[in-house]
Amino acid sequence: TMADYFSFADRRTLPPAGENRLPETPLSSVRTNTGIYVGGISKAYGIEILLGAYEMLNQGENCGKYPLLLVCRQAELNHIPQRYREAPWMEIHHASGAELEPLYRRADIALIPRIQSQYNELCLSIKLFEYMGYGLAVVL
Repeated sequence: TMADYFSFADRRTLPPAGENRLPETPLSSVRTNTGIYVGGISKAYGIEILLGAYEMLNQGENCGKYPLLLVCRQAELNHIPQRYREAPWMEIHHASGAELEPLYRRADIALIPRIQSQYNELCLSIKLFEYMGYGLAVVL
């Protein structure tokens, strides 16, 4: 899509990005309905949509059946409304690099909430490739 905005002489698709981080032993077939989000905490990243959706999923007797692992920077914690920070269905982590691996291993799906915008129509989140490298199903 982006190539339509520029007059590049070479418009071939770029090679795949990311690394294969699949474990040598097969992943467990036990599913826990656990989602993971790794990234920035702001309205622009769609965090309100994500947290609102998980709040609805976990209402009433479903509380805790759809856990969310939310990984963000410590400095962004105050951007998460208090009611979500204390939600029994959410774990908040501050991790990066190799610290993310055990969290990815616990997840069944990876999440990339996006606000519809012209910019988001052009770009892909770099986390998409990281999520795929761990063999996670991705919900955009």
